[in-house]
Amino acid sequence: MLDVWLAIAPLFSALLGGFVVHRATRRRALEGARRAARVEHLIRAYRGLVNAANRAAPLNAEQTDGLETALTDIMLLGERAEVEAASEFIRCMGQGEPTNLDEVLEALRDSLRSELRLDPTPLPSNRILRMIPDDALNRHGSPGRR
Repeated sequence: MLDVWLAIAPLFSALLGGFVVHRATRRRALEGARRAARVEHLIRAYRGLVNAANRAAPLNAEQTDGLETALTDIMLLGERAEVEAASEFIRCMGQGEPTNLDEVLEALRDSLRSELRLDPTPLPSNRILRMIPDDALNRHGSPGRR
C-alpha cells in the first residue's frame, strides 16, 4: 500500500500545484483586464471633461454628450475621490450654482497617474488650452485676424 501511495503522491502534488498556479494566473489576467478597461474608460472620461471644460459659449451637443458620458463613467468606474468630485459638480450644476470641472479633472488625473504608475506631477494652473478659430470669432462679433 505504501508503494502505491509513494507512486501516486507526486502525481497528486503536480496536479494540485498546476491547479493552484492556473487559478493564480487566471486571477492576475482578470485583474489586468479589469484594470486596463477601467483606465481606458477613465482616460476617455478625462478627455470628455477636458473638451467640455472652460468653454465661454454654451456647450454644443457633442460636448454635452461627452460631459454626460464622462460623468457617468466616473460614477461607474471611479474611485472615491473621483466620484465625490463628480457628485459635487453634478449637485452644483443641478442647483444652478457656479461650478467648474477643475476638481473632477484633478481627482481623475491623480488617480489615472497613480494607476499607470506615473509620478504625481501637479497640474499646472494653465491646464486647458482653448483655440478659437477665426470664423467662430467672426460669428460672435469679435474681430478676426487681419
